[in-house]
Amino acid sequence: MHNKQENINLNFVPNSSNKKQSPEALSWSNLPATLLKPGKGMLRRGNLASLVAAEAQKEANIAANLAKCLSIFADLYSSASPENPHLYLSKFFTLQQLIEKADVAIPTKDVWENLQVNSRPQEKDKSSKKCGPLHHRSVTRTLRTSSELTGADKLEWSKGDGTKENMELRKILANETQSWFLNFLGDALEIGFHGGSQEKKGKESAARVVEQNNHIASTLSQLKQANEWLDKLRSSSSLEKSELLETIDRLKQKVYACLLVHVDSAASALESRKLP
Repeated sequence: MHNKQENINLNFVPNSSNKKQSPEALSWSNLPATLLKPGKGMLRRGNLASLVAAEAQKEANIAANLAKCLSIFADLYSSASPENPHLYLSKFFTLQQLIEKADVAIPTKDVWENLQVNSRPQEKDKSSKKCGPLHHRSVTRTLRTSSELTGADKLEWSKGDGTKENMELRKILANETQSWFLNFLGDALEIGFHGGSQEKKGKESAARVVEQNNHIASTLSQLKQANEWLDKLRSSSSLEKSELLETIDRLKQKVYACLLVHVDSAASALESRKLP
């Protein structure tokens, strides 16, 4: 046996909780020959397992965040009303941020426990709209521990390309939310964002005035967000998508007109404050 001492670091598992631990080294020359081959094989498998575990955890994080995005969109898709758009616009912009960061955000520990995933897709009908796509009454899959995984489960995961599938789902989700929001925004600008005309019907209570002013400020902020979202969508769309570009431009004109109305309302509110 070669006299040169061969050492290897045993801290091969990439666990953040182990960062403060001192490295533990194994001196192969101090072991019997019968342990060398199986020992080195064990370390190799352990190192590969740690790398696979890190990749699997990353995939699970992405999947959990996409599941959260699907849950939010299910709620918007089933219950959003253009007659009262303010709450739903806020949810939509939050959803957009989550979709954009779905591959980097780290989910909370109980993400999977709070999400119910249908084991069988339901046929779409009118009654199903009252409960979002993720809230149908059906058989659900409960979480299992790693010891309960079967060989078929492990084979299913190893054969698939979860990262690629997650990215494809993310792209489809982005397209679906985009299409939905364009329609929702169009309806909301027609019937939801009322002009808020300031009719003078005597003195209003201070609380009522504050409420109106807050409503106007919130509306202006959301219209600004909607306009920025439309600008971003337009800049990322190819010139070949003429129908989409026409829709964006038409909505931007409506947003601008609605902004003018609410700016006028804000000016009237400020003017009324000056009156004795």
